[in-house]
Amino acid sequence: MGDTDSLVSIGGGASVNPLLSMEVTVSGHGAAHGLNAIEFYVNNTVSGVGFLDDLVGDIFGVLGAGLADFDGVSAFGPSAVDLDYLAAFMTTAGLFELDSARSLSFVAELAPTPVPAPASSWLAVDAMLALSWIGSRRHRTMRGAPTPARRQASSTLHADAGQE
Repeated sequence: MGDTDSLVSIGGGASVNPLLSMEVTVSGHGAAHGLNAIEFYVNNTVSGVGFLDDLVGDIFGVLGAGLADFDGVSAFGPSAVDLDYLAAFMTTAGLFELDSARSLSFVAELAPTPVPAPASSWLAVDAMLALSWIGSRRHRTMRGAPTPARRQASSTLHADAGQE
C-alpha cells in the first residue's frame, strides 16, 4: 500500500514511485511495514507491478494480463496475478520471507478524499446561534419586565405608602 502521487515514467512502458511507506498484509498473520526506502513500479510492457527496495532491489513482483493497461494511479482489481519475483526484506515485524505464494490477487485502491462540510451547514449553525442569542436576550428582558400581578402589587405598595 502506498501513495502514487509521484509516479514518474522511466520509459519503455515502465513507471516508478517512491513511497513514504509500504504495508504488507498476509491473511491470518496481520500486517507489517517495510523499513527501507521502497518504490512501487508498473511495467505495462510485461503486464506487471511490484516493489523495489533501495537495498535489495526487486523484492516483489506480479504479472497479470489486466496489468497491461494499469496506469499506476487508478483503482484496479482485484485481479488474479502470478508471482514473478519474491525476495526477503526487512519489516517492522522482522524479516519478511515466503517460500512460495498461491492464489494471489492485486488490488489498487484510491485513498479516501476528505469531503469538506458544505457552506450551507455553516449557515445553519450561524442561524441556530443567532436564534439562541435572541432567545436569551428575550428571556432576560422578560424576566425584569413587570407582569400584571407585579404591577398590582407595586401600585398597592405605592397607595399604602401615600396613606401613612
